[in-house]
Amino acid sequence: MHRTVLLGGVYRALVDDEDYERLSQWKWYASRSGRRVYAKRNARAAEVREAGAEASWIISMHRQIMGDPKGLYVHHKNGNGLDNRRHNLEALTAKEHLARHPRPKSSWSWDDFVPLPSDAEFLEE
Repeated sequence: MHRTVLLGGVYRALVDDEDYERLSQWKWYASRSGRRVYAKRNARAAEVREAGAEASWIISMHRQIMGDPKGLYVHHKNGNGLDNRRHNLEALTAKEHLARHPRPKSSWSWDDFVPLPSDAEFLEE
């Protein structure tokens, strides 16, 4: 089964029963990144000191659930950044993650631009 963690406002994150109690000890908030919304929290000073110099003051719920795998992306399989149930999360390398999120082809081309006239054409006018 799953439970919901309130994020303030209208947002709620889905989590597994096994993670609910541990995650409930912190106050989580909704944070938009592009078109997606994720659950995040502020880290405590002791957590940052313990983690070292590269630690962030902001912790994402999906990374916390997955044990913050260093050097890997935590991907939401269904694309919903608030669905943090374990079966919906997977750790991926940068290359694997990029393959799941292909960049759209640009809507313009260099062929769309009109070439500038040469200096001779400017002088004739």
